[in-house]
Amino acid sequence: MTTKDVADWMREEHAKVEELANRLRTKVATIPRSGLEDWLTDLRSQFREVREHLLKHMALEEEGGYLVAVLDRRPTLSGEVERLRHEHAELTRILDDLDGTLQDVTVADRLLLTDCCQRLAHLLGYVADHETRENLMVISVFTHDIGTKD
Repeated sequence: MTTKDVADWMREEHAKVEELANRLRTKVATIPRSGLEDWLTDLRSQFREVREHLLKHMALEEEGGYLVAVLDRRPTLSGEVERLRHEHAELTRILDDLDGTLQDVTVADRLLLTDCCQRLAHLLGYVADHETRENLMVISVFTHDIGTKD
């Protein structure tokens, strides 16, 4: 994968993640007092879209995306790459747990809905932090030439 390929792919992927996250962040910011059935149906749909995209996104990063390219260029970053991979596993667990909660919660479960919305907001924060660290690592690897003096 060329530097341009990695940059283009990451820019497109992270823009899509940000777009989906912003829509979900707006949805969980306020639980309406009426129309909860429609709101909950829409919340589930938006979450599923975010979840599916994030799972695919993380798998692609590990299988042939930036993680492989980073290690090819800078094997000394294997510890940081492994931490990011581990976060992928943690994010997947959170996504799976939230998916189960969203399937079980009803409009009568006001406290659970509030808790779920707060957890979704936290998840989106974790994803944003994770994406920032990925971006910084990739920028560092692909824009800094580490060579030896002649």
